[in-house]
Amino acid sequence: MNFYVYVYLDPRKPGEFVYGKYKFDFEPFYIGKGNGKRIYCRNRNDFCKNKINKIKVFGKSSIRQIVKDNLFEKEAFTLESLLIKNIGRYDKNKGPLTNFTDGGEGMSGYVMPDNVKAKIRKKRTGCRHTGEVKRKISQIKKSQKRKLSQAHIELLRKINKGRKMPDWFKKQASERMLGEQNPNWNGKAYTEEQRMADSQRMKGCGNHFYGKKHSESTKKKMSNIAKKKIGAKNPFFGKTHTKKTREKISQFFRKTWLIKKNKEVLIINNLKEFCCNNNLSYPNMRKAACGLIPDYKGWTIEEIERRV
Repeated sequence: MNFYVYVYLDPRKPGEFVYGKYKFDFEPFYIGKGNGKRIYCRNRNDFCKNKINKIKVFGKSSIRQIVKDNLFEKEAFTLESLLIKNIGRYDKNKGPLTNFTDGGEGMSGYVMPDNVKAKIRKKRTGCRHTGEVKRKISQIKKSQKRKLSQAHIELLRKINKGRKMPDWFKKQASERMLGEQNPNWNGKAYTEEQRMADSQRMKGCGNHFYGKKHSESTKKKMSNIAKKKIGAKNPFFGKTHTKKTREKISQFFRKTWLIKKNKEVLIINNLKEFCCNNNLSYPNMRKAACGLIPDYKGWTIEEIERRV
C-alpha cells in the first residue's frame, strides 16, 4: 500500500473546482499515479511540460498535491481513471487535463532485461539520419523558433540564477565522454575545413560576446579565481606543450608587425612589450592580428615579415 494518486494545479487559475467528493482550490491540469518521488518526476508528455513552463514564465510554480495515498496499485489505477474521466481531457475537449490517456495503465517496477537492451542497442548503433532528413529537421526547428521578449529573457534569467549542476550529474557527464564514447577518441581530430568553419562562425556578431564587456564585479571575480590557480591548482600544472605547439608559439613571436591608428604608423618586433607600454590588452591585440576582430581601440595590425 505504498501507491498514491496526485494532481498538478495551475496557480494562475484559482477558484472552486469540485469533482465528486474531490475539491481543488486551483484548476487541475494533470492527474497521475505513482509511488516514491514520482510526483516530482519531470518525465511527462510535451503538452504537460509546456503547461509547466508557461506557469514558470509568470514567475510561479505548478502546485503538486497528493489526492489520496496509502493505496494498492490497483486502487490507485482505479482512482486515477475516475478523476481523469470526471475532470476531462483537453485533447478530447472535455476538460483542462493534459493527460493523453484515460489512466489505469503503467509499468511500475518494470526493469528491462539485458538481452532486450542489447537488441535495442544493436539496432540503433550506427544509425544516422540521411542528409535529406537532417535538412527537414533543421527546417522544422528553424520554423519553430520564436524571439523572446526582453522581459521574458529577464524572467528566465531570474528563475535560473544560482542554479548549479549537482556533483553526480557532472560525474555522469564526464564519464559519458571518456574513452571510446568521446567523438575525438583514438586520435580523431577536426579537419582543417571544420576548423575554418568554426572560426568564421565565431567571428564578429557570430560571437555571443561580440560588442559586450565584462562588468567590474565580473572582472574582479575572474581575477580572484585566476590568483588561486597556482601550483597544483593550475590546470596546466605538471604538463608541457607538445613540440608542434612550441613551434607555433615560437613562430608567432618571430614576427614583425605593422600597426596603424589614424595617421600614426609603427613597425614593432615585440607585440607584448608594445601593449604593456601603451596600456593595451595583449590578448585583444592578438585577436586583431589573427583577424578575429577588425581592430582594437582603433589600432589595426598586420604581419609584414618573419624574422629568423
